[in-house]
Amino acid sequence: MPVIGILTFKTKRLVDVFCGGGNVFLNADAEEIWINDINSRLINFYRNLKSSPDGLIQESKTLFLKKFNNRKTFDLLKEEFNLAENTIRNAAI
Repeated sequence: MPVIGILTFKTKRLVDVFCGGGNVFLNADAEEIWINDINSRLINFYRNLKSSPDGLIQESKTLFLKKFNNRKTFDLLKEEFNLAENTIRNAAI
């Protein structure tokens, strides 16, 4: 049986202990999904995606402007990301 076939059944709860890119939980048909990952910033992204998708999209849109498409801005955003707490801004970066 191919691995992807495992995701075709319905289940009440899916626990994705190494969610990473989310391929398993995003494609699962489950009433309740628990995700975990060692990367707290990744979990922050998924939390913001679930709780405030419009806010995350709006925050992300502020970063995809032509004026930001340069090395200096990339370095500034990288520094902000590395210093920031788990916020919606951090999730967007």
